[in-house]
Amino acid sequence: MAHIWRTLSFFVFLLPAVHVQANDCPPLTAIIGETVQIPCSLNTEVSLKTEDISVEWTANESLMVYAFVKGKDKLINQEPQFKGRTQLFTSELLRGNFSLRLSNVSVRDDKGEFKCIYSGAGDTNRTDLSKHCLLVTGQNTSNEEVVLEIVMSVLGTVVLIALIITFVKIQRNKRNKDTQAVAREDNDIQVPLQQSPAMCVSETLLEQAKSCHSVLRLECLN
Repeated sequence: MAHIWRTLSFFVFLLPAVHVQANDCPPLTAIIGETVQIPCSLNTEVSLKTEDISVEWTANESLMVYAFVKGKDKLINQEPQFKGRTQLFTSELLRGNFSLRLSNVSVRDDKGEFKCIYSGAGDTNRTDLSKHCLLVTGQNTSNEEVVLEIVMSVLGTVVLIALIITFVKIQRNKRNKDTQAVAREDNDIQVPLQQSPAMCVSETLLEQAKSCHSVLRLECLN
């Protein structure tokens, strides 16, 4: 059973590589070498104060893309591949618009999940305002090809899940067959140990013959 779970764990770790979360991470298309705006906004009815705004953009959960802390850029921890290519719309910050402008898009550096995280003055917890999966394409890529890429990714997930289910069924059937084989072997071992009626009769006659022989011998001695 343990090896089954180890194999299933291997398949589960493969899921993120082929799975596109259409609902949790809406796709956003960008063209190689051009600039893309990744949206992020806070619903607010009042004008914000710049010194109260802290916004952090991350890529693929752990990469620091851009940080704006209490009214100032804080790029000391920014990943090298994003340096000089990112900026916020400073004139829109007071309205709650924290969208990120990413220039010179590339497949190697920019394809993946981008998350916008916000915290205001006095907030003890940070809030995830938006999340987008950036799909980087070439100049001649059409919308139909982008949709096809998403569909193929989803189909890959479906196929992988089907393989996992099939694997579990095969292992379960194999385990059942092994159990049945062991049970048959146990029965084959026990059968010779059980005495048949013919054997019981033969043993009884033999005991009687020994008794008669003993009686005759005693009479002869007397």
